[in-house]
Amino acid sequence: MSAPRRIVVGDLHGNHRGLSRLLQQVRYRRGQDLLIFAGDYNDHPPGSGGSVRLLIDLLLDLAHEAPDTVHFVRGNHDLWFAEWLQAGGMPDPTWIWSGGDETLASYGIDAGDPDPAAVPELHRRFIMQTPVPYYIDEVLVVVHAGFRTPQQMAAVAAGQLLDPADIYDLTWDRRMLFAEDEATHAQFTGAFGNRYLVAGHSPRGPWVNPRNDKWLLVDSPAKGKGLCAAVISGPDNHEFACIGPAMEAAPPLRRGRAERAI
Repeated sequence: MSAPRRIVVGDLHGNHRGLSRLLQQVRYRRGQDLLIFAGDYNDHPPGSGGSVRLLIDLLLDLAHEAPDTVHFVRGNHDLWFAEWLQAGGMPDPTWIWSGGDETLASYGIDAGDPDPAAVPELHRRFIMQTPVPYYIDEVLVVVHAGFRTPQQMAAVAAGQLLDPADIYDLTWDRRMLFAEDEATHAQFTGAFGNRYLVAGHSPRGPWVNPRNDKWLLVDSPAKGKGLCAAVISGPDNHEFACIGPAMEAAPPLRRGRAERAI
């Protein structure tokens, strides 16, 4: 049997219809491909046609159908949702302003009088327990944002648990993916060898770091209105699959690698 493809999907933000289209476009093979989500499942713009509730239903179905090959990384928007589910009370105003009101509305919840119990238990467990700070295997590393220190990279390479401050950096600090200095790239290679680094969190993708064309950004413009995935079919072969506004940003072929918009 050939090695599995790794399909890394960028920030979804409630776009359940777009995810279904994207999986059809890449010809996702349930149980054969590794399907990895880079986080930010909730919080879509008003009028986008998204639904966090319907998206999480779809994600739960995908995980149920292939539990060993579907993986979820946590994004910063998911942290906001999880924190409110745990603490209750009035949501963080920054979260509400960033799309939390649309998330709550998908569950029929009034942001002025919110009740976490209105979120179905399976969805509560998904947001609070299922996504992890990172995904790593022999071919790639997936984080929502990036790394801030070599110590964080070493801990992830060793499969260690991270403390809350480190998890915060992996979820929020986007600077590393855009770095082109020799020291940062040497630190990554020292920890992870020739693996891919794939991240979301910055709506400028699809994008490839000019210093290393295995550093990929899969968050698309327009906060979930377009979606993007990196399809990695081997240790040195990848392509982007995009729908919506992200299609216009797909980069051209680079240095002979199998990289294109499909």
